[in-house]
Amino acid sequence: MNLTDLPHMTWTEFSRTALPKLKAGAREDSPQYVLCPYDSMEKFYRRVVVVTDTVSVPTVVRAPRARSNRKPAAVALPDLAALTLPLAQSIVRVGTDYIVLRQLFTDALVRDRFPSGEESVRGVAAA
Repeated sequence: MNLTDLPHMTWTEFSRTALPKLKAGAREDSPQYVLCPYDSMEKFYRRVVVVTDTVSVPTVVRAPRARSNRKPAAVALPDLAALTLPLAQSIVRVGTDYIVLRQLFTDALVRDRFPSGEESVRGVAAA
């Protein structure tokens, strides 16, 4: 999957439109916001996948730095069902993203809703 083919949203736009809605709810009531926590080496509030009604199609959230199209901050999805394995693999930026994806695919709630086949889920979980 090529991220340049997807719509893009700047970090400023994301933080002004989507982030306030996500932060408004209680953490335990917002599973879409805590979907993919980084491990302890990363900032706790950074996410790889964010589910928000602000977007209608998968959208790349560009990081607030130079060459951010090559290293997006996250991908915003209208629904978890929009996440496919190729899209999840394409947003991996650093080694800790593999940890995030492993947590995502081993989460029973997420795994049951994930649209890909069982073999793909097992392959990522075993990584």
